[in-house]
Amino acid sequence: MRCFAKLFLGKQHRKSYSSLYLCAFLIFSFIFSLSITADAANIEYNGDGVGLLPGPAWVGGTVLSLYPGTETEPSFADNNIIINYVPTQTSVNPGYVYGGLSQTGEVAGNTVTMLDGFISYDIYGGMVKANYQGAITEAAANNNTVEITGGEVSREVYGGYAYAYASIMGGTTTASATDNIVTIVGGTITGNVTGGYAEAISYGGFPEAAANNNTVEITGGEVGGNIYAGFVESSSENGTPTADASNNTVTIGGTANIANSKIYGGYLEENIESNSITDIFTGNTLNVKNINMGAYGVYNFENYNFWLPVGTADGDTMLSVEDSVDLTNSYVNIFLQGKTEMEIGDTITLINSLGGVSDPLNSNSEAYLGSLLVHDFSI
Repeated sequence: MRCFAKLFLGKQHRKSYSSLYLCAFLIFSFIFSLSITADAANIEYNGDGVGLLPGPAWVGGTVLSLYPGTETEPSFADNNIIINYVPTQTSVNPGYVYGGLSQTGEVAGNTVTMLDGFISYDIYGGMVKANYQGAITEAAANNNTVEITGGEVSREVYGGYAYAYASIMGGTTTASATDNIVTIVGGTITGNVTGGYAEAISYGGFPEAAANNNTVEITGGEVGGNIYAGFVESSSENGTPTADASNNTVTIGGTANIANSKIYGGYLEENIESNSITDIFTGNTLNVKNINMGAYGVYNFENYNFWLPVGTADGDTMLSVEDSVDLTNSYVNIFLQGKTEMEIGDTITLINSLGGVSDPLNSNSEAYLGSLLVHDFSI
């Protein structure tokens, strides 16, 4: 069934604009560590194998991969990597790509841009993997960016990836992935796309995993796996883990092919203990910016924003999904990208769900074109 909007003549708005009412029928429908790392680098890779290195032992690396610095001293901040080549039989394809890489502290400000090429495994805008036989471990992957306009990634893409592990009983671990951005406008990603990933593990302690303020924007290309704006895992034997994946954003539009994807604002790995403190919902936002978008399902968003594109007309559908959509604690908001072709009595479908849709919290929404209030919607 469908959630649809119908245009008909209502009372005049205080600025003399006709009211537009939305009839929404929602049925079915550290340990502290001193280390010296290489300086920030600018790398342009053309598929010839020059600059590829085995990954450091602490990431399990024997595969030739692309990252700044050396195997013993990788660079962790402010690096820029560009991948641009047409794959051939003689090309040397990177196994993994790391914009920045470290086994302690913060990895930040790195950018990976893929214009064309083939990546055999994964792309990380920034990765920190802190795995210590100690009591205090911190890992942060912040302000990293991945942009893909072409080529193919055989597995997964991460904006920022932070892993922290402390083996001492009662140890404290903190993993944070914040303000990372993944933008996909073309190409093919076979696996998942994640804006920020944070995992914290300790024994009997207080692990904290936070993936906040991350952004995934997909306006072209194809994603075969799921889409996570924020992904968290926090585990402690007999302790109190905390997991927070809030204030993240996913934007879909253009010609993006994500028909088989489950889209999450926040996602919690299921093995977290029952006494955990968790938020994977608050402030998470889904922006839908074109008609005829399709996905398997959408989950854990407090805000659903539908941006009606220029030319939106009678009978158009914004988003179609197979799984049920839970809007019980969510808000549905309507925005205009430009002039629509709707007339009095026309209907557009916001969400078409085979599994069912629950009612949102709000009963109306004001639609703006820029700063100008054009329509009132009743939900």
